[in-house]
Amino acid sequence: MKKFLSVMMVLSIAISAFAIQIKNSGRGAIQYSLKNGSLPVEVKNGSDCYLDDFAFPYKNRKDEAVSVFVQQEKAFAYQNGDENNIQIAIKANSSEFFPGRDVNYVIFVSNPAFIATEKGRAVFSDSVGSILASKGTSSALYFYIAETEKLASVTTAEELEKVLDELALSEKSTDMAASLETIAKISSDDATLPWKVLCVSEQDMFKNEIVENCFFQLPFTYSNIDFAYLGYGVPSDWKRIGDRAEKLDVSIYYENTYQSLTSRIAADFEKVSHVQVENLEVRIVYPFDVHHMPKLFKLGNLGVNESHVLLEQVAIPSLISLRNPEAYSAEEGFCYANCSVKYELEGKVFYKTYPLTVQYSENPEEIENSKNEIVSKNATIKQSANLFFYVEKLMDFNMENQALAEINRQISALEKIYETCPDRQLEVEIENLKMLKEIILKK
Repeated sequence: MKKFLSVMMVLSIAISAFAIQIKNSGRGAIQYSLKNGSLPVEVKNGSDCYLDDFAFPYKNRKDEAVSVFVQQEKAFAYQNGDENNIQIAIKANSSEFFPGRDVNYVIFVSNPAFIATEKGRAVFSDSVGSILASKGTSSALYFYIAETEKLASVTTAEELEKVLDELALSEKSTDMAASLETIAKISSDDATLPWKVLCVSEQDMFKNEIVENCFFQLPFTYSNIDFAYLGYGVPSDWKRIGDRAEKLDVSIYYENTYQSLTSRIAADFEKVSHVQVENLEVRIVYPFDVHHMPKLFKLGNLGVNESHVLLEQVAIPSLISLRNPEAYSAEEGFCYANCSVKYELEGKVFYKTYPLTVQYSENPEEIENSKNEIVSKNATIKQSANLFFYVEKLMDFNMENQALAEINRQISALEKIYETCPDRQLEVEIENLKMLKEIILKK
């Protein structure tokens, strides 16, 4: 093992890098496209982050700020060479594991009429109410009032209701680009605490090109302010917006229920008001017996309760191709790769290494029985992501029959899992694939 670790360090200078945006997988945009009768378009890194929209498959370790789980799908592999799915699941623990930090938090509701509705008002009453109960004593919470072009401070439940009343009665048409500029200028005048601006819209403000350009220009002009966008109900051009957001430290969220909208606002504040796990990286490095370039996945930061599930297919060499026959033993198996997870927390660097080992076999039943149920399930789910983003290309080449055949195979694979492990998220995935099938049949 020591010899293999030294090989890791040598190979690290030649690692191929992959950047993954973990803020959105594009699954919401897929569902929106399907419900509107159109084929999903490919989203950058969409399949890599697809599993993040499903329930995290493991329980947090109670004694660690960051829980890391590395599992492989198969413990046995064919002697003539094989492939294995490796799952690296990482989750930041709850807020008590991370020191709090005071912030100035601004909520900008692009259409105040949304607050005039009973359900819309409840979103802000509930989410901001929970923020008031948990925020630090020096943190400040504001709503932007377009009519006065000022920030309204909220420190109590009573003040919250007064501000919501004022916003609900607002009759002034909001110039969103001008409002964003005003908020940024007001925020930049006070540098005593970090600033976070959350724009909330149920009208998809990115449909306005001027507003969109203004929003994505602000991080360049005001580098000391964090910006986020939370859309409700109407996703924009996900591919274009996602590509722009990836180049900046900007969070883009879409939610389709009032409950998820409420939870997202509270979660965004909890994330920004605590120290984060920073510069999260996953590396997969191979020994000299395996002729593959190492891989580096840069996963960015993780906030309180945030997680990422990375699933990567790794090649296993044939037994006869091993340069060093002593590298394999029937008792210990063969270490065909080494996975490492690195992150920073409160200025300290944490580094964990996980050897990936298999035993060779020519018994199909033995190989099949060695599969890890959780990894196999997620590997099948990820195939759905690849299929959703691949179907459009098949249709462009008039390969309708192949598209339908692959959809049917994927539905059968998911239904087989569902029989032994009923899950609402799996049920939705099957429903989405059936909608995709209907859209193709109508074309």
